[in-house]
Amino acid sequence: MQSRKYLQLTLAILKPHVVKSPFVLQKIRDLIIDNDFKVVRSRRTTISYEEAELFYKEHKHRFFYNRLLSFICSGPSDIHILAGHDAIAKWRHLMGPTKVYQAQYIAPDTIRGMFGLSDTRNATHGSASWKDDNAVRRLIYAWKEYENNFKNGKCKSSEVWKKIASVLQNENSQWLYTGIQCENKFKELRKKYVKVKDHNKQSGNSPMTSKFFNEFEEILGDKPCMQPVALASSLKKRPLTFTSQDSDTENSKDDSDRKKKVRKTRLQRELGEWSATLREDAKYREEVREQCHKEMIAASDRAINAYKEMMKKLIDKL
Repeated sequence: MQSRKYLQLTLAILKPHVVKSPFVLQKIRDLIIDNDFKVVRSRRTTISYEEAELFYKEHKHRFFYNRLLSFICSGPSDIHILAGHDAIAKWRHLMGPTKVYQAQYIAPDTIRGMFGLSDTRNATHGSASWKDDNAVRRLIYAWKEYENNFKNGKCKSSEVWKKIASVLQNENSQWLYTGIQCENKFKELRKKYVKVKDHNKQSGNSPMTSKFFNEFEEILGDKPCMQPVALASSLKKRPLTFTSQDSDTENSKDDSDRKKKVRKTRLQRELGEWSATLREDAKYREEVREQCHKEMIAASDRAINAYKEMMKKLIDKL
């Protein structure tokens, strides 16, 4: 008797710049059907700013957070609930890497490789669920097992994370996570653990904890980065008193400090100008890339129309 396979649901969002292009939108829909997905429910809507804040709350302190919100609210998006066997993993594989430049070089046949414009305008969004606590615990202990592989430098970090992902998949067929998903989840949990650890070290603070704190304490608690060999004293030093003999020395120190401040201010100004130039250059490159994308779509439309006219003429002759 064959074992019964259940369908898995996953969220798929086609972002505003895709919805604005009928040609790209139809291509992605064809890819969804060709990869044996069932479209359970679809809706076209413009995501509100409040909904976007809730949706992307995990990125709130990242530098691209405001840009992400502005873009996802800039126009209508197509939201689909897809069903299929191993739907979450299959959809993420079909989308490709989050960073478009990686997708274009590593996986050019994926949706983001073909239709992504930038890391923000990367065409699609897909869900990655870590609802099973046992999967998260196995991820934490798998990192401990492969810790030496990260340190010895014999293989790339991304390859080690792929091995960890395969360990999870071999232990449970429902734990279908990619190496990138495992890496992001582990770093997110470790960041929370370090934050709680630092909070609890400060005197006067009420004790805090976080989910999976005990597991991280077990694998990281005795490391020097968590338990320093020595700590600098936090006691305030007594203020020094100076006599009249030290006045000349103090004046010379004030002059040198003033020069350092002027030099630092000039350096900050130069860095600010340099950063502004880089931002303008990045903005220009993105505009050029978007223009090239529009021209490619327009050329494709012209080719399709020419093909239709040619076929119509052939049919008329027949």
